[in-house]
Formats: sequence, C-alpha cells, structure tokens
Amino acid sequence: MHSDYEDYAIHWVPRAGSALAAFGAGWTGWCAERGVSSDLPEFRRMRRGRPEMPGPGALLGLHAVLKEPFRLARGRTVWAMDTELMALAQSLPAVRLPRFEVTVFDGQVVLALSRPSRPIVRLTRYIEDLVKPLQAGPRYARYSGDWDVSGINLPGQRAWVEPEPTPVARFHVPLSDRMELGLAFEMVDDLTPALNAILDESQFLSDIALVGNPGRGRPWRLIERYSLAEEPTRHGVRAPRGMACKGPSLFAPLDTGFAIV
Repeated sequence: MHSDYEDYAIHWVPRAGSALAAFGAGWTGWCAERGVSSDLPEFRRMRRGRPEMPGPGALLGLHAVLKEPFRLARGRTVWAMDTELMALAQSLPAVRLPRFEVTVFDGQVVLALSRPSRPIVRLTRYIEDLVKPLQAGPRYARYSGDWDVSGINLPGQRAWVEPEPTPVARFHVPLSDRMELGLAFEMVDDLTPALNAILDESQFLSDIALVGNPGRGRPWRLIERYSLAEEPTRHGVRAPRGMACKGPSLFAPLDTGFAIV
C-alpha cells in the first residue's frame, strides 16, 4: 500500500492471465498491474488507426470505472480507505458479468455489457457511499497526462445524481476517446470479429482494484486488489503463459500508408 499518489480511483481490471487482460495490455500499451508498457500498442496495427485510440487506456490500462477519480480529503489517509475497501469487499459476493460487446457510447468505442447487471449497480453505489466521506470536496480529480483532457467527457466524470445513469454509463470499458460517430462505428466493425473469441470467455468481477495517479503525467498504477467474498468457478480460455501483460497480435502490420497522427 502506498500513500504517495496524487489521486485515486476504483476500477474493475480483468485478472492477469485472462485473454481479456492480455488484449487490454496490448491494446492500450500499458499494464497497470505490473507497470509495464508495450513497444507497439495493438491499435497501431489497425487499418483505420486513429489518434483517439486507445483513449483513457493509454494512462490507465484496460478498466471499467467503479468510482471516478478523487483526491483524499485533508486528514483522511489511504490506510483508512484500505481498511474500508477490504471490509466492503469481504461483505459482497463476486459477480459473473454478462457478455461484453463492442459498441459506441457517448462518442467512444467501448466494451459494454450485453444486458444490465443489478449487482454492478449496487456495487457502484456501495463504493460511492464508502468514498464520499473520504474524498476532498465535490469536484473529482481529472485523469492527468500529456494529452489535453479539457472538454473530453472521460468515463466517470459525469455527475452520478439526477438523472439516474444508464447501466452502460455506470460500467463500461473504454477503448477510445470520443470521435466522429462514423469513424467510431468503423472501429467497432474492425474490432468485433477480432474480439469475439476473447469476449466469449466468462468474465467475473471477483475483486475491486484501487488505482493511483503518481503524477507528472505518468500512467496510473494498480495499487491493491480487494477480493470479494465468494469467487465463482471460472470457465473459459486462458491466455498463453507469459502474456499477462503482452496482448496477442490481433491485427497484422499494415501497408495502407495510413499514419497515426
């Protein structure tokens, strides 16, 4: 446990060793769990590569937001938050997630659940209630980095009051920044066949991950995983050994002349 992070957030991060985690590290170019970067992120192999890829994942790795970024209030410590998160996790059962599908939400290409999940809605509310007395003020910290986030509606930045957010707003995995809708749906068409086998693997929310912003534009790190009380039996294809933070090559190198700008 570390206390030298500027901001914190709570995410769902696919377990290392799963095919989805391997894809995520390759796609985003960043493995938050091990602090390992990729020399050639997977998105650069796509024939319709765009500068909007991979969006927040470039700093955060593959994730879904359970609690948007926040800064601890004066007098509150990461140690107290650690105790609270551990107690919460131990009181809740693990969740088998509905199948993910590639779609467009709020101008971003995302992995969204194919149907609503009430346990996820309850979990996000529990976490929100837990963090509220620990965080500084009503304004949430923004994801910081070398790219300009002004005017970008990052996952988790919207106010979770009225109106009630939709299930996809509460829980989704961003694969890009916001982009023109035509390009976003072209990206969906490219990614869907490449990801079908990976998304057929059963996904579980069996822990919640505390992540931290080390500042100075550096990628966020996974600080601690908190295992939920009951972990269901896992089924599905595991990633090959050695691929925990190196994704498979889904797209062949291209000779179309299109360049990332």
